[in-house]
Amino acid sequence: MMNTTRKYHRLLGFPNSVLPKLLTGTVHVEYTEHAQEAAHDNGLCLQQLPATLQIQRHQIIEIALDGDDQLIKQLVRIPFRCGADLCIALALDGGVRAKTLWLQDTCDTHETLNRSQYSIPARSHLAERRL
Repeated sequence: MMNTTRKYHRLLGFPNSVLPKLLTGTVHVEYTEHAQEAAHDNGLCLQQLPATLQIQRHQIIEIALDGDDQLIKQLVRIPFRCGADLCIALALDGGVRAKTLWLQDTCDTHETLNRSQYSIPARSHLAERRL
């Protein structure tokens, strides 16, 4: 069976059709065991992680769509503490589960983005970049 999952990055553009599906606003998140281990590896404990996220559209860095164009993953980057943002990969499979997470230096703008890892929407289907 062929993997039909497509990943999109904010800097390369999201398809217009996905904009209404983006998970924004107040979101309750459940942390998987893997995410809890990742938190520990980053010097954090579960009590330091937010139980709810206030997701704004511009904080969505990456999304993944399945073969039916359903949103199945969303990577968000939210301010966390002085000098560090919290990046959380959210699985959207009926609930909202943090699959993994890491701290990112606030000044890191990922200028080394590997474009080959992402799908790029056709211009006619391209939503505004840097939402």
